[in-house]
Amino acid sequence: RVQLYAELGSALGAAGQLASDCHDIFQARHSRDLAHGARTLPIALHLEALSGHKRRDFLRLLDQAPKDVAARSHVRHTLIQSGRLRHCAFLVEVYCQKALSCLRRADPLPQGRQSIVSIIQRLSFFGGKNEKLKTRKNRCWNSFACCKHLQWM
Repeated sequence: RVQLYAELGSALGAAGQLASDCHDIFQARHSRDLAHGARTLPIALHLEALSGHKRRDFLRLLDQAPKDVAARSHVRHTLIQSGRLRHCAFLVEVYCQKALSCLRRADPLPQGRQSIVSIIQRLSFFGGKNEKLKTRKNRCWNSFACCKHLQWM
């Protein structure tokens, strides 16, 4: 059981960090990650898909972002148009599902189980029975043109 809880914690930590990265780049008014030059998952995924001059241009834009609000805005727009939010959301969901699987196998007491399920539901872009949470995430999700065709599962 200790190993299951370790895996659960690792999956929750990964989901939480990736969800935080997405919020910072795609939703926060001021992206601390872009302002500090951090290369988070959405940026890494985008860089991985680029080559040649497009990659060099995007890296140059990232280098300008800590000092230039317009460059940060351009990075955000580029990432939104590229579909990176959708890709990141699915990766968050993979970790959420892994956490749920570990939780089922660990078979905790009901109160503990519900607390952990609640955390997982808050992290997931897709899951949860909490209608207020679902509505808030749906508004966030639908605010990005690249994701409007996706529906809640």
